[in-house]
Amino acid sequence: MHKRYILIAALLWAASVQYFVVQISIAVASRHYNFISDAISDLGNTGCGRFDGHYVCSAYPWLMNDSLIALGASVLAGALLFLAFYRPYRLRTRLGFVLMGVASIGIIMVGLFPENLAPTIHNAGADLGFLAGLMSIVIIGIGLKVTKWLHYYTIAAALIAATGLILITTHNEDWVASGAAERAVASSEIIWLILFGVYIAFRLLRRPTLELPLERKDEPNIFQI
Repeated sequence: MHKRYILIAALLWAASVQYFVVQISIAVASRHYNFISDAISDLGNTGCGRFDGHYVCSAYPWLMNDSLIALGASVLAGALLFLAFYRPYRLRTRLGFVLMGVASIGIIMVGLFPENLAPTIHNAGADLGFLAGLMSIVIIGIGLKVTKWLHYYTIAAALIAATGLILITTHNEDWVASGAAERAVASSEIIWLILFGVYIAFRLLRRPTLELPLERKDEPNIFQI
């Protein structure tokens, strides 16, 4: 029974792929949008005109904001289900899922409060999502005994996200456009969510009796699954 809920949690995280589908579709439909120089939040900007020193006019801002809210809600629901039914032994591993839940709240804030209507709350939500998400994938991805390719991607994603986050917070994006720096953080973290969700779901669907990834510790498996 518990594995059923873990499967739901994994599928909720894997569903994060909708974010990329919506973002790319709206960006292509928005004539003046540039993936490299323009911020992701510009796609959710509800106005058309000069904003923050450049021209902004999203084709479907409401859809982008709804996509962000849906992303945050699915990630939060998945994190809560993982916490309730995965039952990791170590506090550090539990903290990883908690931090992903915190990151999801930041994502929801970004969608609920567009950059042109409530910039302070919007930026706080983005910062919360970026930072908490980075810490979460490091704790979960390295703390659990996942397959090698996911372990290596976790390390790569953490390095990419950390670099992008440093560039954003120190305002040193001169040699890398701000849009690219922002996407380095957001994309690497969300891709990790998708891969982790697919990995867990595949294990459960392909071999239902297979144990889920253990924590990297010497104690015996105490997952209540």
